[in-house]
Amino acid sequence: MCSCSRLSRTAKTLYKTAQPLFIFITFFLICCVASIFYLFVFYEIADSSGTIIFTFHVLLSHWLLFNCFLNQYLCSFTSPGYTIDEDKIDLAEKFEGNCRYCFKCDRPKPPRCHHCSICNRCVLSMDHHCPWMGTCIGKRNYKFFILFLFYMELGSIYSTATVYSYTPNLVQIQGGTLTTSSLPIFCSFSLTGAITAALFILGSWHLYLIRHSSSTLDIFDDWEEEKWKHPKPTFAAKWRELFEVEGRFWWLTWCLPSFYPTPFKLDKHFDGHRMG
Repeated sequence: MCSCSRLSRTAKTLYKTAQPLFIFITFFLICCVASIFYLFVFYEIADSSGTIIFTFHVLLSHWLLFNCFLNQYLCSFTSPGYTIDEDKIDLAEKFEGNCRYCFKCDRPKPPRCHHCSICNRCVLSMDHHCPWMGTCIGKRNYKFFILFLFYMELGSIYSTATVYSYTPNLVQIQGGTLTTSSLPIFCSFSLTGAITAALFILGSWHLYLIRHSSSTLDIFDDWEEEKWKHPKPTFAAKWRELFEVEGRFWWLTWCLPSFYPTPFKLDKHFDGHRMG
């Protein structure tokens, strides 16, 4: 038992130490795809299209790339929302003692709050610990995570479709091997195609979670009291609350760059979460 415990602690330490590497790999892969796109595909677009079309591709590609990097940075370096950052007395008074308690963090555990064994802290509305972001995905950085998935999916679809449309000689084989000029484009096309499929599945999963006011950990949690009702019944209302957008054009403004994490307010966070 002791050897298993030591092995588990060692594995967690190594995993936590390697997290910057995972963040770099994500950043590096995006840079590789973008570099191949700029070095090879842009020339094809410039040769076969007019100035207006070329300008459109320049603006769109830079917009997508900027938002991918921005939301990766904000998601990775924004606190997901730890209970140790909240006042212990306020948490206790809000629940009047009727809640779980984490003795490791010495704090009450609000609904949908989970203790992360990697961060060794309780995370508010925790969804999962993401190695590619190097942090937990929780209350305060969840919208950055969703925006990252959204722009990565758009960027992958755009890159795959553009490469397919503007590089008819996508695969050039001489002597049984890919030519030097087509190999980077073919690799980029294959990578973005795989990313598109993977992100579609992951994005669909999180749309389901938002629709049902749940998280990945909540779905697999056997504790029945974790099932709570949301005060806003419609998906659109939940979406507006997540991204803090209102008004007539909320369906457009939700995806604009946002630099502020979702604020954590005791009343707003808990008033709508009554046991169903």
